Amino acid sequence: MGAQQTFSKFFEKIFGSRNERILKKLARVADAAETHEESTHALSDDALRGKSDELKQRIEEGTELDGILPEAFAVLREASRRARAHRHFHCQLVGGKVLYDGTVAEMKTGEGKTIVCHLAAYMRFLCNQKVHVVTVNDYLVKRDADFAQPVFEMLGATVGFIQSQLDPGGREGIRQHAYACDLTFGTASEFGFD
Repeated sequence: MGAQQTFSKFFEKIFGSRNERILKKLARVADAAETHEESTHALSDDALRGKSDELKQRIEEGTELDGILPEAFAVLREASRRARAHRHFHCQLVGGKVLYDGTVAEMKTGEGKTIVCHLAAYMRFLCNQKVHVVTVNDYLVKRDADFAQPVFEMLGATVGFIQSQLDPGGREGIRQHAYACDLTFGTASEFGFD
């Protein structure tokens, strides 16, 4: 083993691998979100809905998005707990930050990829941006939109979906209505075709 490899191994033992350092940094965001859990849990449904307006206002006033992100994740997590009896796990909060940053997250089957996107989508909603959530087939489009709808409605957002056999010519206005929603679920081929 050469001197460079020895130094590299020594450096990695002390500071961790590149991935370990990245995960440690991302875990801080999830930890920060968990500090808001108790106060968010104590809010009434109306007060929880009002948090979206409050966070949007803070963004408009120039508050850094990374400063709002932990609280926003806690708000979305609480809405998910109330609407769907599902509380995002720590690793899902980490995945939400990865997606929000526009990078790719690999998650194993069963780790909750379907709901991790809700965290990043909620942040985009707070920034008054429309969100397209892309999945692989029409069944998952409807399933995921149906799951997300009560969560996001609790926070003042609208959810729609596009399927291949749904208003294929666009004459019924169903697609137009779905695209007008804050979050629109669909497949890559439908979004691409439209």
